[in-house]
Amino acid sequence: MSETQSYQIFCLAKTGELLEQARVAEFAEKPFNINVVNIPQSLKHMEEYNKELFSKMVTKMLTHPYDEKIIVTQKHIFPNDEFVQGVIFHRYMMRKGDYFYVLQHSDRGCRVLLYAVNRINHSSISLGTSMRVPDIEEHKLLIPNELKNFKIKQLETFGISYEKIQKIIENPIYYFI
Repeated sequence: MSETQSYQIFCLAKTGELLEQARVAEFAEKPFNINVVNIPQSLKHMEEYNKELFSKMVTKMLTHPYDEKIIVTQKHIFPNDEFVQGVIFHRYMMRKGDYFYVLQHSDRGCRVLLYAVNRINHSSISLGTSMRVPDIEEHKLLIPNELKNFKIKQLETFGISYEKIQKIIENPIYYFI
């Protein structure tokens, strides 16, 4: 199989650095392959959830680039009765990559994560190939607006209370890992 394009998926940390979460390879013969990386042993149980979430991000980029519908992972339940579910509620598209806003709902509460994918959307050697690191302060302003839009549309569908979303909107400390 010949690889046609490869790129990474990152998560934005509170420190402002991008933490690599997965490597993606696209192929001419099959859509793509995702390799989840850098998972500590204590979080190995999250690998299947991450793989599903990242697969949904890549599928959205490749097959439904302008679709505004939200995307939901299945509810992953772990042996200790903990669970996690992700809701991709906004995609911020750029030429040198995309940002995805993900509402992560678990037995511990809710938080919003920003994932960055450095896949070039339009090829052009003259314009460069590196993705801009997301500005935390900029996204602290953007995320509440997108959450409000999401909240109005489909919040109750996912069993996430209005109070939980309001807490996230009002407390920026919950935005990033």
